[in-house]
Amino acid sequence: MFNSDWRGGFAVGLSIALLGMTGLVLWIFSVSYCPDAPCHYQKHPDQTETYNQRWFPLPWYPNATLQPKPPTAEGAPKDHEYGDLVAQESMARATNVIAWATIVSVMTAMIGVWLLISNLSLTRKTNQDQARAYVHAESVEFLWRSVGHTNPRIVVFVRNCGQTPAKWYRVRLKHIVFDQDKSVRWPESVDKVEFGEFSRSWNAISTGSDDLSTPFDFTDAEIPGIQSARNTALTYSGKSFAVFGEIEYCTFFGEVFLSQFCFGTHDLRSYRGDAPEKITLTPDEMPGMVNETRRKEHPIKLSRWPIDARTYEYQRAE
Repeated sequence: MFNSDWRGGFAVGLSIALLGMTGLVLWIFSVSYCPDAPCHYQKHPDQTETYNQRWFPLPWYPNATLQPKPPTAEGAPKDHEYGDLVAQESMARATNVIAWATIVSVMTAMIGVWLLISNLSLTRKTNQDQARAYVHAESVEFLWRSVGHTNPRIVVFVRNCGQTPAKWYRVRLKHIVFDQDKSVRWPESVDKVEFGEFSRSWNAISTGSDDLSTPFDFTDAEIPGIQSARNTALTYSGKSFAVFGEIEYCTFFGEVFLSQFCFGTHDLRSYRGDAPEKITLTPDEMPGMVNETRRKEHPIKLSRWPIDARTYEYQRAE
């Protein structure tokens, strides 16, 4: 989530590089500086040692310590000419230093602006990641919905543990019935499961919601295979039942994410419900029916199985 480590390292490296560049510029000027100014004229025979003749002279330091005596050599510059040449050379070197310093300052400012914009973008992204919706499958239940075991259903309970609502979500499932006593090549990840199309979208997942039930019914062709995995009080099918799924959801910021899951059970027991409850209804409440017997089924809670699955993974912009 957080990508600030490389930026901090880059900033430290940039600071070290700029210090090295500054030292390199000073070193270049120091080694190329002529200690016997002016460099292109004959040294005054009686010139005393000056500050500019030291090991690390500052090019912009004024050369005010020259104290030449009256010229004795023929062709040597006069005192005022000598001073003018020293001043011109010092000014030229100072101008070069200012030019290099300006270039370094402009480069530093440009890189600083880029780092500022990059850090602002990172801060915005971090705040958005902390506040956005995080949707996943909290639990999965299996229902037979009848004593005859003819109308099975899967119910996926979706949860949003983020700080902002999700705009919509949709789910797709794939179930597998397999023999426990045979070698079955179990998928290493949910990505290797062949899914169908996504369901229609459900809207609005509020913050902290964990009871959004999403039901899925089976087709007539799928029901016999599921019934073959049912265990009774007298028989054991020796089969397991697993459900793989993907949840695609859209955050409040218009970003689409994906969460995968896998739940299953090794004991797909028969229908189990409460004692039948007889309810009398008036013809106005239910025309054509007076007496109805209802009973609440105890759902089979599937366990979360270990598998390589992607969770809260960014897919695309809405």
